[in-house]
Order: sequence, then structure tokens, then C-alpha cells
Amino acid sequence: MGSNVMGCLKSSYHDIRCETRFPTDIAGMARSENRYERVRLIDISDHGCMVEGLSMPQCGQHIRLSGRGYDIGGVIRWIDGRNCGVKFDTAIHALAVVRANFRCTAPVPREGQPLPARHAVNEI
Repeated sequence: MGSNVMGCLKSSYHDIRCETRFPTDIAGMARSENRYERVRLIDISDHGCMVEGLSMPQCGQHIRLSGRGYDIGGVIRWIDGRNCGVKFDTAIHALAVVRANFRCTAPVPREGQPLPARHAVNEI
């Protein structure tokens, strides 16, 4: 079924999930008791996420995650090195969080202006 990681049950990476997980790289803050730490959300679903941080709280501890488009509490379900899995206290709209943190890095031309040369269509 799963493996035991740091005293918590961790599902296999090959298990079938009932919900869509969105791969992300979203910056945020984690608060546990009176400790704050910068974290990154590695993936997110409506009911939980994988978080990366330098020193994560213990398995079973309550944590509060906040950043652009989200502020949600949850419980740490597993820990594996710098990563941990968080099950949210209440369901969220994960896609809304992903959209709130989406940054378009491709150049967008203004009407009537050509794309920069590196994006121009090659002549045949």
C-alpha cells in the first residue's frame, strides 16, 4: 500500500489519485506554532499539497500555508527529507491557486508590433 517515512504512512508514487494534482513551483510561507518558514508548493490538489522547505514540522502537526491566492490550514501526513505532504483542513480550488501564481514569461507583442527576432518564423 505505502511506505513508512519518518513514522508516517506515505503512499506510493505510483498510486492512483482520485483528484487532479497540478505540478507547481509556488512560493509561500508555512507557520507552525510560532515558527515561520519560506516554502515552495511542489504540487497541489483540492485536498492537499506537497511542500518543500528546509526544516518542516513533525508529522501530525498542524501547519498554516499562505501566499498569493491561498491561506489554508492542514496537517502534515508524511515527511521525506525536505518535502512533506499536507492534507488541507477544508477543500480549496487548486486551479485558482495555480492561476493566481501563473506568470507568463514569453514576450507578448503589442498590436502592430512584430515579435522579437528570436521568435520570428524562419524563412524557407
